Order: sequence, then C-alpha cells, then structure tokens
Amino acid sequence: MRMLGEIQASRNLLLVRGVVETARAFGGPGTAWRVQAAYGMLADLQAAHPEAVRQVICHPAVGAWAGRAIRDARLRRSHGGLERLGALAAAAAVRAGARTTVIVPAPGGRLMLPSLGMAVPAPASRATVRVAGGHAVVEASGARVAIPADPESDASGWLGLRRLTVSSGDLSLDVLVDDLDPYRLPGMPVRARLPGPELARWEDDLAAAWRILVHRHRPAAEEVGAGIRVVTPLAGDGTGQVSASSREAHGSLAFSTTGRARDLALILAHEVQHAKLAALIEAVPMIRSDHDRRYYAPWREDPRPVYGLLQGAYAHLGVAGFWRRERRRSPGDMHAHTEFERWRRAALLASESLLDGRGLTPDGAGFVGGMADTLQLWGREPVPAPAMRLARRKAARHRALWLRRHGHHLAAPRNQG
Repeated sequence: MRMLGEIQASRNLLLVRGVVETARAFGGPGTAWRVQAAYGMLADLQAAHPEAVRQVICHPAVGAWAGRAIRDARLRRSHGGLERLGALAAAAAVRAGARTTVIVPAPGGRLMLPSLGMAVPAPASRATVRVAGGHAVVEASGARVAIPADPESDASGWLGLRRLTVSSGDLSLDVLVDDLDPYRLPGMPVRARLPGPELARWEDDLAAAWRILVHRHRPAAEEVGAGIRVVTPLAGDGTGQVSASSREAHGSLAFSTTGRARDLALILAHEVQHAKLAALIEAVPMIRSDHDRRYYAPWREDPRPVYGLLQGAYAHLGVAGFWRRERRRSPGDMHAHTEFERWRRAALLASESLLDGRGLTPDGAGFVGGMADTLQLWGREPVPAPAMRLARRKAARHRALWLRRHGHHLAAPRNQG
C-alpha cells in the first residue's frame, strides 16, 4: 500500500504539472499567469517545506480536481477549475507557516483549502490568503476569517476537516472526514457536513469495526491503515448500506452509514481492494484500450465494461476472503459460510469471463489468473450443504433476472467453480 501510495503521489504531481500546461495552452493570459504563479509558489514551498506540500498534493480530492480541471479545460474550454491551483499553494503555505500572500478563486464565497478545511468569508468570487508570523487569514469583500492554529477545528467563518483516530492493539487508523471538498468523490451522492453528534457515532462505530479488522482480519487492517487517509459520508439510497471509492481520489473511501461493526469492517476490507487495484493499474496496464465488450457481473444489475468487471472481481475476492476468515473463526456461522461460497463463486466466474474475453493485457491476464487460482484453491475447502445450496440459489436467481433484462448474448464461462 505504501508503494502504491508513492505511485499516486507521483501521479498527482504530474497532474498538477498538467494543470499548468493546460492553462498555458487553453486558458487566457490571466488564467495562465495566475496558474503559473501558483505553481511557482508551490515549487518554492516544496524546496523549503517538502512535507507540507506533500500532505496537500497527496490529499485524495487533489487528484480528482486536477484530472477534472484538465478535462474541462480541454473539452469544454472551461478554465475556472485550473485556477484552484492557487488554493493548493495557500494550503501548503498554511501548513508550513510560510510567509506568503495569494489570491485564489472562492466560488460562491467559499474557499476550500485542500486537506485543511473551508473558509466562508463573504460572497465574493476571489479571496486573499495571508500567512505571516504563524497566523493565517482569509479576506474577501472586507470580511476576515482567521484560520485556527489547529485547522482541523472549527472557528468563526472556518470549517475544518475533522480527524478520526481509532486504535486497537498495535495498529491505528487515522483519517480525515472530508465532508466539505467539492471534489471529494466525483460523481457520487456525497452528504453535506456531518453534525457533531453523528460524527461522534461514526468514531465509535469505526473503532468497533477497526477492532474486528485488527483481531480477525489483520492483513486487511494493515492495508487499510497504510493506505486510507480520508473517509467521505455518502447519502443512502434507501435500500441499505452504500459504499464507494474512486480511482481519481486515491486514499479515500466512502460509505453512507456506519451501522453494525462487522458490516463496516467488511466495507473497509471491500473498498481497500478497489483502492489497491486502481493504483496498481496506473502503474501496470492490465486492460486493452480497444476492448469494448460488456460482461455479466454477479453483483450488478447492469452489463459491465472490462475495467468494472476486473475491479468487481478483485473486490469480491477480498469479500470472499473476509468471510473465509469469519467462518474459520465461527464454524457455526451459517451466514459466513453462505457469503463465502456466494462471493467466491461470483469472483471466480468473473475472473474466468475476463480470461476468456480477451480484454486483458498479458500482465492483466497473469494477475487475473492468480486470482482464479486462489479462488479455485479456496473451493476445495468444505462448505456446509445448506450454505452451499443457499449460495447457489442466490447466484442462479441473480443471473436469471439479469438475463431476463439483458438477453442471452453472453458466452458461457469455462467453469462455474
């Protein structure tokens, strides 16, 4: 996870550089000048305060913002997002306590400083951030907001990104709750700021889930602790727990409610799989770019492209592993036996569809082949007959409903597991 985090840090640096190049090529003279000035400020800060700049650059929402700003400028000729680079420079200066003054966009009178929080000084299109003598203020239209010495706390006109730290044994999970940044999870139904009492419940529930991961799922706990830096609250869909992650926002995961401890522990183990694979694919191309076939996924109602199927198969490999450990711990837990068999077979079916579909590069095929080998090996472990029957009934029902909606155009998998 640490290695993958370094890959993402490098990616975000390249994206920031891409923002500058895009502003030069597609922005007007004013935009290009302001973006270049912000980049120069970041470069100077990085030379003197590398850790402060790193904490800002590696904040998950920064990667999502940079990628979107570049696309919007090139495809829609919308340049406003590029100038948010000034907010990154301001955030790094605040973290470093470096003397500086920078003027940055404040859409709707709100200024988000990535990794720190949001200032709401006054309705204005731009704000000025001044850092001097260990103090930082945001000024706009005559209003003045002092950023507190601990930016994670709230103050008049300032909302900080609050931190949750939970520990069990020798492992800790330390995350920011990002319920402010407009780029925190692109395309997902994110919630507005959590009230204090609800945030306290989140901390209690996260602590309970973390204890389960540490004591019963140690490898998953180590991965989550090493790679997840931000959690984002999601709006529920009315059908139960919702969780998500984004390949654009590495190091972040999201869920709608905390709920029962084991359910939340499973969400963490599930979503960290998505985070791992998204980062790995950035470094090792696994999917052929010209492959446009859609596939059946035993966990979705819609046909999936090869990237979505690969992500889902790897995530459900993690889900099956979670239930495998749970059923070993409690042999009488029929739910754990059923879930293990249901998702082991589902992930194996998807893996074999991927191997048959010719949408993978040689590296991708090798990776998925390893997944299939693991899932087949797990299939040799005995499962109680009632759990086996129930898992197969659930799988058959899902596939029948899917085929009724989407037709019988799929090739049969090589092996049903």
